[in-house]
Amino acid sequence: MSDATETCIVCDKVTTEDHAAAHRYFDGRRFTLCCPICLRIFEQAPDRFARGDRPQTLIQQLIDEIKWRDPSS
Repeated sequence: MSDATETCIVCDKVTTEDHAAAHRYFDGRRFTLCCPICLRIFEQAPDRFARGDRPQTLIQQLIDEIKWRDPSS
C-alpha cells in the first residue's frame, strides 16, 4: 500500500496511488485518472491533456461531445 499522492489530470483531485481509478500512458508519460468519468474524458483527447490545454474549457467541450453522441445523457 502506498501513501504517495497523485493528481488527476482531468479534475485535479488529489488521490493516493492505491485509490486512483486508472493510469494511462500517452507520449511516454503516465497520467492519473481518479474516476471512470475522468478516464472517459481523458480518452477523448489525451494529446490535448498532455499539451496542457486549459482544463476547464477542454473538459466542457469533451463533456458536450459525449452528451451529443450518447442520446441517453
